[in-house]
Amino acid sequence: MTFFVEGIPRPQGSKDPLPGGRMREHSKYVGAWRKKIRQEAAIAWAGRKPICEPVKATLRFFMPRPKRHYRTGKFAGILRDDAPYWHTSTPDIDKLARAVLDALKGVCYSDDARVCDLEAYKVYSDISGVHINIGAKGD
Repeated sequence: MTFFVEGIPRPQGSKDPLPGGRMREHSKYVGAWRKKIRQEAAIAWAGRKPICEPVKATLRFFMPRPKRHYRTGKFAGILRDDAPYWHTSTPDIDKLARAVLDALKGVCYSDDARVCDLEAYKVYSDISGVHINIGAKGD
């Protein structure tokens, strides 16, 4: 199953314990990002039960391009020849993946521990978001 979630990918960082067994996120944006992923996943996954066997996940993160990647003046909006394809700065890909995998728990699979095969890519794009492909490992 494949779907796209548009938005700026947010990392899931560390958590701090709070009284009463609750946890506090270090990133203030990750909660809304995970909620959006869960909503899109629920629509795409409608009518299916969560996978209870080994899972393969492919995540392609499309990060927003900074203004410096574009030309200026009458050529504004045209990508520079030397603009990079790969996104090699923060946020880290493992933290981006963790936010997505946690968001899909209970919708696409019973537990994110089921994910045993993970591919993740992080590139620049004019449209930001994440392209998610989830399936049973045997598929």
